[in-house]
Amino acid sequence: MSDYADAMRKTANTLFAASRRTSERAEGAVHASNEASDNVEVAAAAAEAMSTSINEISRQLGQTNDLVSNAVSDAGSTNVEIGGLAKAAQKIGDVVKLIQTVAGQTNLLALNATIEAARPERPGAASRSSPPR
Repeated sequence: MSDYADAMRKTANTLFAASRRTSERAEGAVHASNEASDNVEVAAAAAEAMSTSINEISRQLGQTNDLVSNAVSDAGSTNVEIGGLAKAAQKIGDVVKLIQTVAGQTNLLALNATIEAARPERPGAASRSSPPR
């Protein structure tokens, strides 16, 4: 029986050694699985942070788009107002030209009257300063 006992002991030792190696490998697998789980958690947190950043960027782009649209609208209104001011300035320029023309004609009339007043009277002509009789 001693041979059976020795064989059983050897088999038990072999099984115990195999069990220990399997246990060590299982511990290694558990450790690797825990690391993978930690890495997945880190990746999930990074993805959440990235999603939050993308949402904020999208919100800011929307606000920027609104501001640009308002600026374009304001620029259009300003162009219309400047066009109206240009037309008003043109009309003012036309009135100034008319006033200059009238002033020039008035000056010519005044010069003509001055020249006529400075001419000597001709004999037999009625006096300019006295009323006609």
